[in-house]
Amino acid sequence: LSTGGSWGEAARLKAENIIHNRVTFVKTKTNKPRTVPISEAVAKMIADNKRGFLFPDADYPRFRRTMKAIKPDLPTGQATHALRHSFATHFMINGG
Repeated sequence: LSTGGSWGEAARLKAENIIHNRVTFVKTKTNKPRTVPISEAVAKMIADNKRGFLFPDADYPRFRRTMKAIKPDLPTGQATHALRHSFATHFMINGG
């Protein structure tokens, strides 16, 4: 939620993509790397505890079931899009 990344972008993130409170999505829909800021706390937690893929067990069906449990009226295919929309809304509200 704090990056606005897509499911696929997040699933492919590696610890090496986090540098100085910034995350760089290398493989994006547009094939252009995108770098966005993250909180110092998140960057530190990753740097202190992770190597390789950040989400090695990324499981979209399980994620989708969890999102549907939280928001039963979530349209099919909208689980991660809802989080990206929330990111964009908060980003703009905070002066983004």
